[in-house]
Amino acid sequence: MATFFVGLLLWRHDGAASWAATGSVLNFVLSTTLKKMLNQERPVSHFKRSDPGMPSSHAQSIFYASTLAIISMVQYQGFSCFTMLLCPLIFSLASYLSWLRVSHQFHTINQVKVGAVIGAAFSILWIWLWEAFVLNAFISYSWVRNVVTLGAVAYCLSLMVSISQSFFNRIEEA
Repeated sequence: MATFFVGLLLWRHDGAASWAATGSVLNFVLSTTLKKMLNQERPVSHFKRSDPGMPSSHAQSIFYASTLAIISMVQYQGFSCFTMLLCPLIFSLASYLSWLRVSHQFHTINQVKVGAVIGAAFSILWIWLWEAFVLNAFISYSWVRNVVTLGAVAYCLSLMVSISQSFFNRIEEA
């Protein structure tokens, strides 16, 4: 998902892309917070993962991104043969990737369902906030453009730090 949003920022490099990338970070924070609050175990405890399983953060992230992609595509392309074919394909791919979390026993089906619903709902809310409030302010005020842009920069920097930490942790384990 991180690669998807970095690619989106590099390709579009506009306010909407920055807003979407910032939303993906907040969606992940929401997932982490809910995991701590709900504290539901994963189905198989012999995996190295010790964090709780509810909701599935993978499903939540996948459905945040796929819902965002579907809505954005329909907004920009309208209802055409292309979008009518691609939208179900995106949804099917998101469902399949989320189902893999169940098939590999990282999550229960309910943990994945809850993650998918939360991710899709957060995406819809995030897009609505952009269109209802932030877009007009983004166009009108430079400080809003700066905040949204800084959010995107913070996203990229946090991604680089996370990847670096993961890389060095793997070196230490080896």
